[in-house]
Amino acid sequence: ILVQVPFMQRRALATFRHYWPGKSVTASSPPIPFETYEASGPSREYLLERLVGEIRRMLEYPARGLQAPDPVPEAVRAAWRELIGLGVGGDFPG
Repeated sequence: ILVQVPFMQRRALATFRHYWPGKSVTASSPPIPFETYEASGPSREYLLERLVGEIRRMLEYPARGLQAPDPVPEAVRAAWRELIGLGVGGDFPG
């Protein structure tokens, strides 16, 4: 069983599948809306940086051998590119 924050759940699954292929896994995350994260402390800018970074890792990590490939829908890629165009995600490491 994998438990992760919602915006990292898919990458956690892809990482598990890479390192333990063929093993059964269930993933869960608490249903936390974006607004709840923002109200809990981290700034909107920080959260957007994290989200943009997660998509970048989902796209880049399979080629680096760090996770199994997991398709990123075109609508998500388009939103990701738009955020990058607005200057979000340029400095997030990893």
